Amino acid sequence: MATPGNKKSTIPDTKNPLATSTYNQTQPPINGLIVDTSDEKKPEASAEDENGAEAKPKDDKPSKPAKDKVTVVVPVDLMERLRNAAYWRRESLTTLAEEGLRLVLAKLEQKNGGPFEPMEKKLKRGRPQGSKNSR
Repeated sequence: MATPGNKKSTIPDTKNPLATSTYNQTQPPINGLIVDTSDEKKPEASAEDENGAEAKPKDDKPSKPAKDKVTVVVPVDLMERLRNAAYWRRESLTTLAEEGLRLVLAKLEQKNGGPFEPMEKKLKRGRPQGSKNSR
């Protein structure tokens, strides 16, 4: 805002309605703006579950199941068919992939006579030794 005597304004001081206006505001004490929380009750230490892990607070919302990420290389025609199905069914590729993996796993477990036992050691990354490149 231009002030009297400030030559940056193109409005002459005689025609400037703000030239003679002044604005003064007293500053409130800063202590009145800070809330004292020292008297508030502190949250109690979180309870531990039977495994010794901290129990998470319960929300009204149901928690999402934990997920992991996997990257696969598939033939172009299969991917195109999957995209078409996702488009027409109005579902995500992830939803269709999960559904397909569940169906294949159910079929494998049926042939196995039940669920597979847990792995003895972690899988190595990449293609298994001796496998052919299927690209």
